[in-house]
Amino acid sequence: MSQPPISVSYSLEDILKRIEDKIDNNHKDVNQRLDKIDDRFIKIDERLNNLEKGQAKLEAKLEAIDTDVKELRGSSRAQIWTLIGILTTAVASFLVAVGRFVIAGNPLDISTLC
Repeated sequence: MSQPPISVSYSLEDILKRIEDKIDNNHKDVNQRLDKIDDRFIKIDERLNNLEKGQAKLEAKLEAIDTDVKELRGSSRAQIWTLIGILTTAVASFLVAVGRFVIAGNPLDISTLC
């Protein structure tokens, strides 16, 4: 039941050297992957900065459009009140003319105008 001793044909130095080489290779792979991840983060950061700049430009344009809309509202209100005034004057003039010539019975005499 006893088993014969296992003999190893490699020296301990060779085995440790192979282990060390594997660790170094894995370390290089990990470093390369980390470098790729860093590059991706840098690209993402640049894109984010570009988006923030674009957002600031859009906000400035939106504020300018908002100001323009407010100015248009004010000018349209002024135009409406001007039109109401003109319409009121026209209606009042028409009523005066109707009252003078139709209701009063004074037909227009051209000779009195000259």
